[in-house]
Amino acid sequence: MPFTLSTLEERPFLKNAAVKLIEQCFKYEPKFSFEIDFYPLINSKIFKNNHLLLNAQEQVVGHIGIKWHTLETTPVALMGGICLHPKLRGKGIFSSFFKEILSKCLEQADGVLLWGPASLYASFGFSAFGYFSFIDKKITFSSNEENSFRHLPLENLSQQQWEKLKQAHQKTCSQFYSLQRKEEHWQEISFIKSSLFFFKENPTFEYFFINKGMDLKNIIHEYSLEVLEKEELEIEKNSLTFFSQSFVRLLKPSLTKTQDPCCLALFKNPLTLHRPLYISGNESI
Repeated sequence: MPFTLSTLEERPFLKNAAVKLIEQCFKYEPKFSFEIDFYPLINSKIFKNNHLLLNAQEQVVGHIGIKWHTLETTPVALMGGICLHPKLRGKGIFSSFFKEILSKCLEQADGVLLWGPASLYASFGFSAFGYFSFIDKKITFSSNEENSFRHLPLENLSQQQWEKLKQAHQKTCSQFYSLQRKEEHWQEISFIKSSLFFFKENPTFEYFFINKGMDLKNIIHEYSLEVLEKEELEIEKNSLTFFSQSFVRLLKPSLTKTQDPCCLALFKNPLTLHRPLYISGNESI
């Protein structure tokens, strides 16, 4: 059966079909949306980086999305939404498709990061890159709005609050090995409606993002350093509906090898981490 490589830039009318295939392959529950959870990976501004595999009837049977980024000073490609129609698996089709897109990535970047089972990607040269552990954080609910975290959509932040958020994020990233976040990345994150933003401003600006799709439910995946150090989080009482239990889990970067790799990576030249790798759930694709 002949197959054709294309992109959503060439065939934007196939976007819904591509999203449907991705959600089918990842067994998405109806209440979740890949377009929302992974907006930075699949939106009209980067359709040229949404690679499609089409069958003879020009139906979408495979997808690999690419997001270009910078890890400290190293140009990298983040790969996500990687899937192949279930009926075509085990026939060598995925391997050929993946190798073609991987080659394109390494022409423009010094490394490639992706999220997936190590057993599947080891044969392509990928290995665990960075690790994390879970920390349980107790939460309490308070009527004290000034001293407790409250939820607010990013688009409702004032300009001053935006600047404080960016400064807090940069302060956190300075302690870890992380992706460089530009203004365009902040704008993309504001469209991830399933990633909930909480913050407080008294006495200092502190924040965290919790939830995103199926994988990060009840998990804090981005935060200011102060949140990392707290044992308990005081949440404004009106935000009670966002929490189903009395504790949440926080992803803590680690240099020590754990059973949970942060992601998988392939670099042209070996890259050694001297600080823990910190990649927010808002950036993982």
